[in-house]
Amino acid sequence: MYEKSTHQKIFFLLGLIACAWFNISIAQTTQPSPFASEVDLIWEAVDSYTPPFYKGKALLPPQGSVRVFAFTPEEWGNPNALVYRWKVDGTVLGSRSGVGQNSLQLEGTLFGSEPVVVVDVTNTSGDNMGSGAIRIPFTQPEISLYRETPLGGIDFDFKMNGAETTITNDVSLEAYPYFFTTTHRNDARLTYRWYMNNRALENIFGPSVTLQPTDSSGITNVAVRTEHVHNILQRDDLHLTLTSE
Repeated sequence: MYEKSTHQKIFFLLGLIACAWFNISIAQTTQPSPFASEVDLIWEAVDSYTPPFYKGKALLPPQGSVRVFAFTPEEWGNPNALVYRWKVDGTVLGSRSGVGQNSLQLEGTLFGSEPVVVVDVTNTSGDNMGSGAIRIPFTQPEISLYRETPLGGIDFDFKMNGAETTITNDVSLEAYPYFFTTTHRNDARLTYRWYMNNRALENIFGPSVTLQPTDSSGITNVAVRTEHVHNILQRDDLHLTLTSE
């Protein structure tokens, strides 16, 4: 009796241990992955022009190009050893996906809505690590006018956009584009057309002009139109009223 009872107890205990181990294993496999946090996506516009001393972010114009960067948590390890699968508006970009492909550049198109970019990240074993998504907004390019004086140079602290400005003699104006696809405002891909009192100023096609108001009423209406030669959706018109003392 004693020997049989002892063997039964031993088998019973072994059964309890096995069940406990099995339950722990099941619990571990059903726990959420510690790597389920989202991937941070950051974008920057490519060659989106901003004037000197501009403190904001260069924004993406229609037909502009953009870079998207994926940032993964440190606990995931070396980001260059992870696999990135990029999608834009639901379409997988297979040729731009792969190991270490943690950035993506998109070229602008003529038509279409604001792009939605998604990235899925796995390790080289195929285990899902996490994902991220972002919608990238378009911003319409614009032009701003600044006054230049012989002593003070260009006053970037004051935009003359649409304002009525009083002048005593000739006035020098400088046009600066915002968010056009270019690296400098004198780029041949940008055209400037100046108007005074609804008449085009001949032989002036650059971003600078010096005007001598001649209207007997003392009011001079000035306008400038800026267009991108290749990206037809990048354009802006600006009007300004000058009043002579």
